[in-house]
Amino acid sequence: MRTGAVEPALAGFGASVAVSGDQVLVAEPNDVRAPGAVYVYAKRSGAWTEAARLTAENPVRGDLFGS
Repeated sequence: MRTGAVEPALAGFGASVAVSGDQVLVAEPNDVRAPGAVYVYAKRSGAWTEAARLTAENPVRGDLFGS
């Protein structure tokens, strides 16, 4: 469900998923290009869009942020 101009998803994308109402959080802890991330998707006017990409404040490659 990645959107926009991002590279193809890696094996870690979707390792964890949380759903609450019209929001979905998708973890990608195994992002080898950069430290892990959590993608926030929101349903607006019936369409799902990427609302945010969350990362650690002081990221380190392989930190497994989002696991």
